[in-house]
Amino acid sequence: MKKNIKKFICLMVLSLVCLSCSRQNLIQPISTKDDDSQNKSTIANTQELWQGTITGMTIEEVKQIQPHAINIDNPSTTIQGIPLYDTGFLIIEKYEMVGYLFDVTFNFSIEERKLTSVLLRCNSESVRNSGHTIFYNLYEDFTSKYGQSIRDDRTRAESGQLGEWRTDWQSGNTKIAITYTYSVLQSGFYYLAVFFYGVIPED
Repeated sequence: MKKNIKKFICLMVLSLVCLSCSRQNLIQPISTKDDDSQNKSTIANTQELWQGTITGMTIEEVKQIQPHAINIDNPSTTIQGIPLYDTGFLIIEKYEMVGYLFDVTFNFSIEERKLTSVLLRCNSESVRNSGHTIFYNLYEDFTSKYGQSIRDDRTRAESGQLGEWRTDWQSGNTKIAITYTYSVLQSGFYYLAVFFYGVIPED
């Protein structure tokens, strides 16, 4: 079981690096002479994410909209020595959603300090005790807001294996994802988060 958890954590680290790199391609301006492509890049750079925040905002602009957001001390710029495109510079602690507490992290591009995404991570103890309930509450809430999901994967935990659930929605050019990972052991690995990020519209 411990080997599986360590393997999963390593995969999560690699996936975060890949996601950071993919978001760089999604939201950075595209150098092209094609006006349509330039318009798409502009749209992706102005996507509403969470609670009025918009991709491309500066740290101060986000603070104006979210006055409870505070600076994160010593933001991480690498994962296991691999440089990140973006990272968390602001956080709102203990934000209540569907009856549970989440920490809200605002991720900004490291070089330009422009908002790229918003991550809401649920308190680990709450996930350990009520992860399934939290996931279903979020699922119902988001379905009522954003309609039918565009992805819905459920792998249940078994002996020696972690359970992995994920559901995605798309609202305009903004994607919303719930990810939930859990163990059959009470002392195992538990993680639940909601992720808001902008995408470039397809032809």
